[in-house]
Amino acid sequence: MNHEQLELDNAVMKLVAANSTINHMRDSCLDDVEFHSFIEVDIHQQLKKTNLLFLIADSSEDQELFSFYNVAKIAKELGVLTISVVTVAPCFDDVASLTKVSDSLLLIRNKPVTAINNMQLYIVRSMSDAVTQQSLIGFDFADLKTLTKNNGLCTFGMGTAKGENRASKATQDVLSLLLSKNINVLQQAYGLLVNISGQNIGIEEFDTVGNLVSNLVSDDVVMKIAITHNKSLGDKVNVTIIVT
Repeated sequence: MNHEQLELDNAVMKLVAANSTINHMRDSCLDDVEFHSFIEVDIHQQLKKTNLLFLIADSSEDQELFSFYNVAKIAKELGVLTISVVTVAPCFDDVASLTKVSDSLLLIRNKPVTAINNMQLYIVRSMSDAVTQQSLIGFDFADLKTLTKNNGLCTFGMGTAKGENRASKATQDVLSLLLSKNINVLQQAYGLLVNISGQNIGIEEFDTVGNLVSNLVSDDVVMKIAITHNKSLGDKVNVTIIVT
């Protein structure tokens, strides 16, 4: 195994955000993700030897947005893969600036605080858990980098269900949400990151999700599907899809 492959298999993941965001994220069992605040004076040093950076901000907070740009600029100079999750108002029109400093950008628009917190968490978990939980079916850091490096604006959706046919119900909810935003979004996609999260997820549920999604995408789309363990969901299953 060469040095580059060793680095990919042991990806160092960090999350930088405002203290309020870090507080609700820190209690969510995000394995192997280091937390850092925008106000840390040695952020440049902290980003060295980092492979993957989750950068979370609220565009309505001027100081937070200023810090976001500063950290994103440092990450870009260091060549760190940067996934930005930004909460924006419906009238926010400077998406281009956010895109320029991010490898992949996911926007959360016009949602209550609780929904925003959940979305931020599931977006991060859908990628970080898939990379770290190598014993389960999943994609690795190399796959993640292939689909998100220099990608630009992404679309995402998530659905949760329980009971009989839970995987099918959750997936159909996500697909309906994505298609309601843009009827062609799946046909125009370059890649899809699909995370199936919960407890006791079987291969039949994995196949169900994969078949439902693959039936709606073009033949040349790159699709990576992961199963990750999340005991906090109880008997529910969550399906998160990120379209790149």
